[in-house]
Amino acid sequence: MLALTIALLPVMQQLPEMDPWIPLRPTALRSEAGAELALRPDASVFVTGVEPATDVYELQAEVGAGALIALRLEAIPDSALPLSGASRSANANFCISEIEVFVSAPKSRKKPQAVRFRAVHQTRGDRGTARRLIDGNRSSSWVVHASSGEPSVVVLVAEAPFGFEKGTELTVRIRQESQWSNHGLGSFRLAVTEDAAAADSYAAKLDPVALRADAATWKGIQFLLTRQHPDGTWFDWLEPEHPGGMTSLCAYSLYKAGMPREHAALQLALAYLDTHPAEYTYDAALRILLYTSLDPERWRERIEQAAEVMMFVPDMYFTYKFAGGTGSGGDLSNHQFATVALHALDDHGFKIDKKLWQRLAERIISNQNDDGSFGYHPESGATPTMALAGLAVAAACRNAYERNGLSRKDQDVLRKAVDAAVAYCGANWLLDQPRNTGPLDRWFYYACYGMERAAALAGVEAFDEHDWYAEVATELCDVQNGDGSWHNPWGEHEMNTAFALLTLARATAATGMPSISARFAPRWSNAGTGAELAITAVGAPELQLYLAGVGKKVVEDFAWPGEERPRVLQVQWLLNGVPAGEPVVNEQDPAVAARGMVTPRFAQRLSLPGNGDYEVIAVALLIPPGFPPEDAEELRSAPLKLEVRGLADAPVQAEIEFMRREAWIFPPDFRDLSASSSHDASKTAPGLAFDRAQNTRWSCAADDKEPWIRAEWKRAVPVGAMRLLPALTSGRLADGSGFDLPRKVLLILNGKDERILEFGPAEMLTGITIEFERKLNLRRVEIRVLEREVGVEHPGLVGWREIQFFAP
Repeated sequence: MLALTIALLPVMQQLPEMDPWIPLRPTALRSEAGAELALRPDASVFVTGVEPATDVYELQAEVGAGALIALRLEAIPDSALPLSGASRSANANFCISEIEVFVSAPKSRKKPQAVRFRAVHQTRGDRGTARRLIDGNRSSSWVVHASSGEPSVVVLVAEAPFGFEKGTELTVRIRQESQWSNHGLGSFRLAVTEDAAAADSYAAKLDPVALRADAATWKGIQFLLTRQHPDGTWFDWLEPEHPGGMTSLCAYSLYKAGMPREHAALQLALAYLDTHPAEYTYDAALRILLYTSLDPERWRERIEQAAEVMMFVPDMYFTYKFAGGTGSGGDLSNHQFATVALHALDDHGFKIDKKLWQRLAERIISNQNDDGSFGYHPESGATPTMALAGLAVAAACRNAYERNGLSRKDQDVLRKAVDAAVAYCGANWLLDQPRNTGPLDRWFYYACYGMERAAALAGVEAFDEHDWYAEVATELCDVQNGDGSWHNPWGEHEMNTAFALLTLARATAATGMPSISARFAPRWSNAGTGAELAITAVGAPELQLYLAGVGKKVVEDFAWPGEERPRVLQVQWLLNGVPAGEPVVNEQDPAVAARGMVTPRFAQRLSLPGNGDYEVIAVALLIPPGFPPEDAEELRSAPLKLEVRGLADAPVQAEIEFMRREAWIFPPDFRDLSASSSHDASKTAPGLAFDRAQNTRWSCAADDKEPWIRAEWKRAVPVGAMRLLPALTSGRLADGSGFDLPRKVLLILNGKDERILEFGPAEMLTGITIEFERKLNLRRVEIRVLEREVGVEHPGLVGWREIQFFAP
């Protein structure tokens, strides 16, 4: 499967002549509650006047840069504030619920664009709470206690470069609307940067647990990429009939772990989910979590379709399958997934009937045991997994009650239920429970993800004396397998790896590990390495190149007397040795630019053709001291190597479009379905080759020397193409199959059209596609294996994991 090559950026070592951070000097300051905001000479803002319970600061500023990648907020302690802190509160604590950024081109009449952030770095504050600044939930906050001493810094890293080439107008809103009133900022400063290394340098301040989680997450991502099928699916061998649910789970975990939505793995998974509607609670709930995280407006129709799959009856928990209706009474596990999905819908503005939240709340409260625990069914005994599930449901209901202004009396009841469940989970700490017996024998990683959900929804960082993230993340890192997976005694590598990744990424809290997403982000730079010309490349396939700075020796050789920077006339960008457009000319007087605070960027935009290895060089013209412009000298940068992988480029898009042509023929339409033999001796085994799931397969018996499979339909079916996918073992997707390789195959269509197909090792994964020149009205197909190569794990077994048909 496609994987994006790591492009690690060096920690930023600022060159003496250049600060990568551009301070914002607001041209407009406003407090919604009427406080007074004053700009100081050092670009900091000091707040006086009224002290409201909650407030929103709005600042407007303009910068000349246009490839911005991060916003930095410094909460600056001041002796004029209580306890010489950065807050206006008497205890020097402050709480910021959200930071919102909007950008527009100077003097533009268009609506400002909202900036989406992928990661948050913090230097101080309650462990990990800065991630709440971008979770869209104004009731949660970045909390800093005793803000005196060193500044408290938070850096918000954007999903993609933002701004405009000829300058950018920014509007920044600092929302302070949490339940902790009168905890507003009193002194702060904002800055932006175009330098990814400058932003990511703050990630180095993460504690050792987060750094280990970073490494473990990256390994887990690589494992899941090797287990994805060509059609975009993942599956669990214990439940092969539900590829949609496992695909939703794995795709959600990869996105939350930092994989960009443009990555081919996610694009293929989304294409599969788009053409295979959800039928089960788990599947539907996970799709809702995935789609609302990606883009709730873009996926609104699919979100609403998934929501329709789930339904709740007042005297039941959510049940497993609803299409056709099965099960009675439901279970708390399904109930948890469904409720968390409903919470996401409610959080993103989808209409949820308030009465539904009331029924959910009544149900969960009535099923809580006296000690605060919960069981799988109301009559079941308490288990670690269900105690966490019940806590998550109760907390989701409490949040919905508070968000929708429902009964305060019932809010108090829900708060007590949440507190009791938190106390139970602290007294019965997950990591102290036996794992070789009971539910944790199979469901330990499910429980870890359950704790992440419960902690995020309940808004707690500790259970009793246990720092839940530090302890659980450490345990996950300790037990991770060498191949990057996590598994239980049954195996189930894909499922458990996804659960572990969601836990490490704190998925419910709406953020991934910052440096993981930095590895995926297509950004490359030699800034901070002492290069004569520091250059940075951002984005793929749309690439922006810019000059990030110049080295000390270049300044010594080219700076004119009284000027701190060289006079640069233009930069010609080269991509793989070929000029990338016309030279970029300095629009300012070079002498004026040389006296400025920031080196001109000479930004150039271009489109990459797709995945591949590229080399970027900047050729700058510099005016030596005392010489006229026509005597400018050429200075060539060292090559910056770009390794671009994982893009959903033209071949991937073509595959996605081909998959959308699929015209599946279901077993009920068969007149005859038979095979020479079947490994599992089941009469329905041949149907597994036509069941729309690459995770199941038909294979012959081990002693079958001339295996064949035949299908005949009740009526002719018009097809434009078909694909034969050989049987293989999911665990060997990366290095071939343990089944026999069908080297030569006879394909017989409608009893007379005979074709010989030859397979090689590559076709074990991709299969062979036959495009028909004109529409074929197919009534009968027979496939005979004439020659084969013996497999490693299952010699003698050969067959097909799927025989697909596509519309004309």
